[in-house]
Amino acid sequence: MPDLKTTGSPTSEANEDRPDAVPEAVAQAIPGELDNEGTLLTRQHNACLPISSLPAELLIAIFHYTLPSAEDGVPMPRAPSIRRLISVCHAWREAALGTPELWTLVSSQDSFNHVEQALQLSNPMPLDVVYHCDRSTKPDLTSFFKAVSQTSSRWRRLDITHDGSIDDLQWMEEVSVPILENFYLKFVLDEDDWDFQQPRNLFKGSPLPKLRTITLSGVPLLWELGQLAGGGLRHLELCEIVSHAPSVPQILDIIRLSPLLTTLSLNVVALEAGDSAVLPTLQPQALAEFRLREVTSDAVRQLVLCVRPPQCRIFAVDNTFMQEDIGDFFSPGLESVVPTILRDRQEKRIYINFTSFSTMLSNGSESHIQINGYGAVSGLEWVRRCLESQTPETDGEVHVEVSDLKYLSSGDVPRALQTIRDIPNVVELTLHSNTDDWEHGASLLNSLASLHPESSPGGHGWPFPRMQHVALEGGHSLIPAFIQVLRTRRGLDSMGPRVLPQSYPPPIKVVHVRPANDELASFSRSELDELQDIVGAGGGNLYWRSKLWKDWPEDQPYDQPEPVCV
Repeated sequence: MPDLKTTGSPTSEANEDRPDAVPEAVAQAIPGELDNEGTLLTRQHNACLPISSLPAELLIAIFHYTLPSAEDGVPMPRAPSIRRLISVCHAWREAALGTPELWTLVSSQDSFNHVEQALQLSNPMPLDVVYHCDRSTKPDLTSFFKAVSQTSSRWRRLDITHDGSIDDLQWMEEVSVPILENFYLKFVLDEDDWDFQQPRNLFKGSPLPKLRTITLSGVPLLWELGQLAGGGLRHLELCEIVSHAPSVPQILDIIRLSPLLTTLSLNVVALEAGDSAVLPTLQPQALAEFRLREVTSDAVRQLVLCVRPPQCRIFAVDNTFMQEDIGDFFSPGLESVVPTILRDRQEKRIYINFTSFSTMLSNGSESHIQINGYGAVSGLEWVRRCLESQTPETDGEVHVEVSDLKYLSSGDVPRALQTIRDIPNVVELTLHSNTDDWEHGASLLNSLASLHPESSPGGHGWPFPRMQHVALEGGHSLIPAFIQVLRTRRGLDSMGPRVLPQSYPPPIKVVHVRPANDELASFSRSELDELQDIVGAGGGNLYWRSKLWKDWPEDQPYDQPEPVCV
């Protein structure tokens, strides 16, 4: 196959950098060309080449593969690629010019001459219209859409990224798009400009029966639910709509009108809550992905209570709270989200991740609820209460990961440590530490070496009585505290609680120590040996940097960074 990047006529090479070269190339039909003996010989030679025997359908498929697509994300100009194709030979030019599907991408990244040519050659195929305004090179939005708006009845995809005023979209109120399937509209605005944007009513408010995808960012619109009456909507994503946002009842109406909806994502949307007494409860059968991020607390609660997707694979809630919002968010009813989050779990595992700034409850995959900011400790307490409820949805092994505790306020430290200690069914604990927060980590470990006040036979008075796996990551400062925990929980420390031998919890089976490279020198071989002796006496193993410590050769340095493979 000829090299599309290097093979071309002298005319095409001379015009290589000209954005308007496509129409010139198309106009190369010189009078009397067929009488030119050299041209005839060239065509006869080309016809004998193996590539000339390709079926037309395969050749066109190859052409499609070489051209930029509207699905590529960052739009690329299509004119240079098409110019190279039609400049290879007469047969390729005829094939490209006679295939409307190759001209259906109409992009602002191409010249107006190419856009006009594409609109003609693509007829009557549906069009993908893409306008991306980049701050260094600004095509004129009004001029661009003046050129393409006459073909709006053929628009299949409309993708606009703009950094100007929404008033620039006034033309969109006047066009009709009866076959529109995918609509992407993003306004790149400073926060100070959000409140000054007046909402627009798009596409004459007419129904969009074929609409499948809507992605809107920073765009205030007048929400005409009748436009979704076709029921074909599958993907709805709203982002950074802080003024003239839809309300919770309107979102519920969209879900109700869209039985095929599979993805719903609301990211930084100032949803206005509705009257809880009259909101319906919906069970959208097709909804597989439901994401809420930085949505008002009242709206999150209402959506969580009203939307119960039975087949949801990803249910994610991420919110950052100010102090005054915390109480309302965690009032009764929010726990109804837990069964949906924990539905698809491997081996019934539940994961909790806690830092100074956030608490996350997840199924180990993408479904989760994450509470950020001032709500982190309250979120941790809420998660503990949910897991204490002992329902089929909350039954399972709990994996707890704790890190970055140094920013907890002095009042939150005891609350957080006590809450972690009281989480039920914990089988695995991962504790990250560094020089700034090792004291909080040591305090957490120390709390695991003391009985609950309501201690009972069978080891249930101990925190984490089912714990089998522990990972200590970061600095060495936690090793002495953890050795003390192991000694106490096995009755080896005379200073520990005096309990009956059978009341001690089962020994921990697996301990991982994963040091930070800058902390390697602070770990001593004697401490690691002592840790191995205690863990090994209970039938367990100590892993040092993912290798069994008992098998570590005496003559091999243990405190050097592992080599980096290049």
